[in-house]
Amino acid sequence: MPNNPIPVIAIDGPTASGKGTVAAKVAERLGFHLLDSGALYRLTALQAMRRGIELRDEHGIAKLAEHLPARFVGGDIFLNNENVT
Repeated sequence: MPNNPIPVIAIDGPTASGKGTVAAKVAERLGFHLLDSGALYRLTALQAMRRGIELRDEHGIAKLAEHLPARFVGGDIFLNNENVT
């Protein structure tokens, strides 16, 4: 077990309940990075659709996600340098 484990806080709730807003405020207040897993799922699905990968192709989707060219800058989300926010 690492000496200094990375703290993880998970926020769960129904759609449009304010999870992202709360998560952003908590991360800012504590000086943590924010990982928006929902955004990563949507980016992966978008890239798969653009590449013609069937959304039922779990192996293909997993390989795609391993090398997803995504960046999060401020409140914007980029895929292949295209703003897809």
